[in-house]
Amino acid sequence: MGEDRATKPRVQLRLGTSSASLWRELGLPWLRRWSQSAWRESAPVVVLVPNRAAAFYGKSLAVRAGLNLLALEFWTPADARLRLRQLLPTDGGDPASNETVDLLLRLAARTVAEASPANLSARSIAANPSAFRRVLDRVEASGLDLADGAPAWLRPVICRWNDLMRDARLWPRARIDFELEALASRSRPKLAACLCLGFTGEHWPAAPLVMATLATSEEKTTGLTAPISPGEEADQLWVSTVEERFGAYEILDEESEADGPGPLNLHLARNLTEEADLIAARAVEWLAEEPRARIGLVIPPTSELGLLVTERLAEWRLPIFSQFGQRRPGLLEDAGWQAWLAFLEEPGLEKVLALAEALDPVVLGVLAGVGPGADFGYPQLVAVLGDAFEQVMTNDLDVLTNWLRLGTRAGTRQALTLLERLQPLPDEGELDAMWSALQERAVSFGWSERVELLSPRATELLAGGGRLRVGRLEFVRWLRALSSSREFSRLPETAHYYARVNVVGPSEAAGQEWTHLFLAGQTEGEWPPPRQGESYLSRQDDVALAARWRETMKSGVREGSQGEGQAVLPPGITWLLPADAATERAGRDFQRLLEANEEAGTALAVSAHLGTEAAPSLPLQPGEFFLKAYRLAAERDIELPPVLDGRAMDRLAAQSRRFVPPGDSGRGEPSPPLGATAEAYRQRRSGNRYGGYEFCLEEGAAPPFPLRLSCGQWEQALRRPASAFLRHLLGVESPREFTVAAAYARARGIRTHDWLRAMLPRPEESSANLPQPLQVIPSADHLRQRVEARARQYRRRVESAFEESGSPVPVGWLAMWEETWGLADQLAAVIPGLDGFSHAATEWTLAETPYATEGGQSLWLRGRLDGLLGDGEDWQEAGELLILDYKTGASSDWTPGSLAREANGLQLVLYARTLASLTGKKVEVAMIAPAFGLGKRRGAEEFDSMGAAWRDLAAIQEHARFGWRLPVRSAHGAAEDLPLATLPLPEKLGRQKWKREHPGWESLL
Repeated sequence: MGEDRATKPRVQLRLGTSSASLWRELGLPWLRRWSQSAWRESAPVVVLVPNRAAAFYGKSLAVRAGLNLLALEFWTPADARLRLRQLLPTDGGDPASNETVDLLLRLAARTVAEASPANLSARSIAANPSAFRRVLDRVEASGLDLADGAPAWLRPVICRWNDLMRDARLWPRARIDFELEALASRSRPKLAACLCLGFTGEHWPAAPLVMATLATSEEKTTGLTAPISPGEEADQLWVSTVEERFGAYEILDEESEADGPGPLNLHLARNLTEEADLIAARAVEWLAEEPRARIGLVIPPTSELGLLVTERLAEWRLPIFSQFGQRRPGLLEDAGWQAWLAFLEEPGLEKVLALAEALDPVVLGVLAGVGPGADFGYPQLVAVLGDAFEQVMTNDLDVLTNWLRLGTRAGTRQALTLLERLQPLPDEGELDAMWSALQERAVSFGWSERVELLSPRATELLAGGGRLRVGRLEFVRWLRALSSSREFSRLPETAHYYARVNVVGPSEAAGQEWTHLFLAGQTEGEWPPPRQGESYLSRQDDVALAARWRETMKSGVREGSQGEGQAVLPPGITWLLPADAATERAGRDFQRLLEANEEAGTALAVSAHLGTEAAPSLPLQPGEFFLKAYRLAAERDIELPPVLDGRAMDRLAAQSRRFVPPGDSGRGEPSPPLGATAEAYRQRRSGNRYGGYEFCLEEGAAPPFPLRLSCGQWEQALRRPASAFLRHLLGVESPREFTVAAAYARARGIRTHDWLRAMLPRPEESSANLPQPLQVIPSADHLRQRVEARARQYRRRVESAFEESGSPVPVGWLAMWEETWGLADQLAAVIPGLDGFSHAATEWTLAETPYATEGGQSLWLRGRLDGLLGDGEDWQEAGELLILDYKTGASSDWTPGSLAREANGLQLVLYARTLASLTGKKVEVAMIAPAFGLGKRRGAEEFDSMGAAWRDLAAIQEHARFGWRLPVRSAHGAAEDLPLATLPLPEKLGRQKWKREHPGWESLL
């Protein structure tokens, strides 16, 4: 061992005022001594600290002192658990991961809920076990069995969960920690020496590992921090328990070089961006004033501020250490993998389409069996499956597959092949069988690498619980929880572990020594965390649990041997953390950092932001800790008002803006992404006509391809001009809605028109894209029989698809069929009763035709008329033509006024004007609605006065200047379905621009 080793005491306990002083006065001498001899020891020499930040701090002290860290191991409690399990033979099972605990809780809760349907707690745990698992972790860490103190309705779930854990040969981590503590107390030393620093009463859940590490160490050196409020009781019990186990502590002889409190500055920023600029500027200023400064920029762990500050400092090429970075997605975050898991969890049409959209087009083609040269991809799949859904109105894949087997349209075979290969998992099965089925399906997607990445995480449960029966939902949710491959990455400039500027969280900063501290993000609602932490138990149940723990503690607490009144906890029991432990810990961290300012002379700055860019109209307020710092500053500075009122806040905000460098994103010109937004904002509020940011091309520009809209599309373009621009110029459309309600409404109209087409079917030799001759109108009974035959044929096909899958036909589908058949029957009875017309055609095609406007422009029109009636076979020679339009849910009455106000009937008017110009004959139009019969017949000449309107349409066709006229979003009334990021246009300004751009349709406003 050497003389130096032999002369040193085997146990040293010191009590200091802070972790930083303990590191300086106790830790650094220990590192200096063991850095010279640790490499000669056959057993490990260990430094045990609460977290990685504390380990880097200890290493930085050694590096600055020029010490050699060879053979010195720095452990956190998680490292201690792993290493002690290697050093000490344990009889218990392996530790269960959170994902495995959640799965077993789901299974346990589901079993209890099936046996007791009234147990709502079991049902909620089965749906989302993570909240209850956190309660379990907290209680298990205290040494309690939650089954003893939990409400009666939770006990069956806990007991069943314990059985599942035992069958899988798994243990909660806390039970393993307690077992390691018991084994360490009975075993010979496994470690040569251990330095334990930074643990306080808030680390009671790690107590078994701390005690085990110290117990199995031949030489122990421990630094204890004096109790601090809040949480003083837990601190005192921690100190006395460690002292009872390992001997009496000595008060650390601390020397402070501070002449008094350090400077305290308060800052208020307008928003998060400005606060980041302010923090970075302050850090640079401090570093310039004192090059050897050690600066801590302390930022709440949940705030975006940490990453913003890190990026600011990295832009200036400052060597810093930051615990804030980005988690980059890996293979298991791939959109295809996640979409596949969603499909396995809930197989259905929408999930199939989401998966197809996320897959690589080549993989999608392979799964769909696409042959060489075949034109099939996601758009074709949406069209085929969307049509099938509207036919059968169900997401059931078996029914959709059976329907597709009866289809002949293009792409049906590929869609059918894809559905047959996308086999869902069984509804229930043994875990290892479900895993094998998953692997087999994943390989067919070419995802072997993803399975290999997932396998080690699944092995934990598969090894002991492979025979466990799980449902498909539980299995897939377990897979989803395991599917995490994100990698934490930092900018290269932020990974200098021993840098003088550190961007860290409050807990990491509280145990270190700083010359300058910046406590940022102290805004109400953001920090500290909410007072009532997330807990599955109600407040009443939580109070009862705490009372149960205190009874257990009292039975185990005994008076220590170090002095009268000293209370200690025996092995197997630790402090029960409260439900709002995070709030209490935040308060303790803030108190320690304030004490560093008062006792060690650390320069301190505290900041908050009063707004965010996401909601600039929502004002924020300084938080609880900022107010506490302000009171302390007001006590020191008589010029500060005693109360932080509005005037004082304005004063602090004005002073703070002096630190924001000119030209940064906090001030001056917007950054490039915001610059485009600002330009769009300006253009939409200036000028007399629409500009390039308002759903139209620039002045004088022409579409990159001929813009040819059908008559129906022109009607929709006037009603929703912005949506028409996105669709026809950019190819952007709202996603198809696959709901029964949407399918019901759409199918009713489509089926009605389809069955009415059977009244006068198109001759087989005629082209579908050219006008067909008119046919003799048969009797009313004959027409209705044709329609009925088509409707019943359709019903038989759908019913057979459901019968083959073993599913009943949905009541909603039957209702749609009955309603649609009634509508078609009523409409079919109208045509034979029209006097003066002997011939007719249904679904009559108007080929693309130029219509000459009064200005000499050609408006190219096309369409498909529901019905066309004449007095002979040749429509061009007919003396009079009547265009019919079927309306399944609206009135058949319309007027030129409704056309001008709502564009209602524009499609019919364009049909009439075009046919009148082609034939030179009288052309009338009328609507037919089941409840109203034939509406008023109106001639094409009634719309001769609308020449300006036709010129407007021709101008839009020529220059694609659609514009917009409806609000982006509206709580009442019509609004366009536009991208979420669309900036609104003031209503008054929008009206003015519409009038200038489209004078012929001014009445639409």
